[in-house]
Amino acid sequence: MNGLGLAAIHACWLATCLHEAMEFSRVSRQPIRRIQEEALRTILAANAETAFGRRYGFGRIRSVKAFQAEVPQVEYEDLIPWIEEAASGAPTVLTADPVELFELTSGSSGGTKLIPYTRGLQEAFNRAIHPWLVDLYSRRPELALGRAYWVISPRVTREERTAAGIPVGFKNDAEYFGRWGKRLIDAVMAVPSDVLRNADGESWRFATLLSLLRAEDLRLVSLWNPTFLPALLRDLAPLGDRLADALETESPGRARMLRTLLPDLLAGRDEGLGTRLWPNLRLISTWTEGEAAAGIPSLRLLFPGVQLETKGLLATEGAVTIPRSGAPAPVLAVRSGFFEFQEGEEGDGACRTAAELEPGGRYRVLITTPGGLYRYRLHDIVEMKGWWRSLPALAFSGKESMVSDLCGEKLNARHVERVLSRLLGSGSAAFLAPERDLAGRSAPHYCLFVPLEHLSSDFETLANRLEEALRENFHYRWCREAGQLGPAEVVALSFDRRDLETRRLARISGEGARAGTAKMAALDRRTGWKTALRP
Repeated sequence: MNGLGLAAIHACWLATCLHEAMEFSRVSRQPIRRIQEEALRTILAANAETAFGRRYGFGRIRSVKAFQAEVPQVEYEDLIPWIEEAASGAPTVLTADPVELFELTSGSSGGTKLIPYTRGLQEAFNRAIHPWLVDLYSRRPELALGRAYWVISPRVTREERTAAGIPVGFKNDAEYFGRWGKRLIDAVMAVPSDVLRNADGESWRFATLLSLLRAEDLRLVSLWNPTFLPALLRDLAPLGDRLADALETESPGRARMLRTLLPDLLAGRDEGLGTRLWPNLRLISTWTEGEAAAGIPSLRLLFPGVQLETKGLLATEGAVTIPRSGAPAPVLAVRSGFFEFQEGEEGDGACRTAAELEPGGRYRVLITTPGGLYRYRLHDIVEMKGWWRSLPALAFSGKESMVSDLCGEKLNARHVERVLSRLLGSGSAAFLAPERDLAGRSAPHYCLFVPLEHLSSDFETLANRLEEALRENFHYRWCREAGQLGPAEVVALSFDRRDLETRRLARISGEGARAGTAKMAALDRRTGWKTALRP
């Protein structure tokens, strides 16, 4: 399909988004207090006769203060009995809307969560995503002249359903856009949705790369974690001959280009690879903040000159922020739920409404959605960067309270991130993880895994400085002094950051996480990395 045909399909797709975009623009000029109070009233009224709504008196609540007084803050664990009942097929447990599916996600504890998806939640996502899309394509109309790669993560398990027959998981990420949106997106996708189906990991990667190589007109890449795309492209070297053979008949020019690049790829020289393969690529939309920032250097190396744009905070549980032109950071998805912001990263401060936020403040996000989550702690930290019209602009700072606690040391990921930045510089791919002696002959300890770029470091000094910095946490210091933990160790790796990211992604994906959303944190609570990273 030529550029004009693709532009016409994009125009049809964006036309389906226009209503929500206009509504978002309209309400963004109204007092945010009024907008959020209306969002809360709508959610409570719709679900007053559910089991959860009756338990907490939704029908009696007439104000934000009453809502906060009557309904407790909840963790996922608090909702498990309610979610299990809904999964068994019981109606009107958390929402009046039927649960259409349960989406899988993982939290800071690493456990799997089942998040109920209803039509109301889908519409809430659309009220956030549609304004973003219209704004994006209005600013960058050239994106509509080529295909896009909206990252679709491979399935890591077979299709599942609950005991009541409710599907578990979307078949692909395009379904987040709804029935009509999915059909139009499929028409402009560089990688077809059915690449996922009945494919193992290697087959999926091969089919994805082949589709991308065919798409010389690729204009937009939208992915979640920036480490995903570099890891995928590194498969070009081992799969290169097979890919070139597959391209030979229909795209001989692309096949010749790939064969020309293969010697450099096999030698590990891939600087600028992405822009050589896709010269028309104009924009990569991805996470650039928080823990994801460490993956940006590898992405820039592959795609020099291609604009990177940060994504908003779109959690599995609900939409929180969306990018907006002219705003200092993504702005609150004000029509997608009711939001509270708790002062203090440890959850010991007062809850503020969106209207009460102050520039420079850092807050933990609580979300109330049409999908059955009420005063739900997302465990995300945002920093208020200012205002766009009446809406707060909120930069994502990372997950809160991601803690490793083998012996009571309670090492916090945010502390570790700051330590590594101090020792190795901002954006280092190094990470800290616990190691255990499986035979139990020695105390567990923490290892700092350092890629090839830092081989010039004095590792003995680095280990001493690391130990000193970790002892800033008095729980860690006590465990060391009591002999419960051994001294921190620095493990020098024989490969670079990109290879490290690939190996980490392979292990995390192999344990059940979706590759496109895997979190490359500075602190990883998994043990056994010494074995996993052995050459």
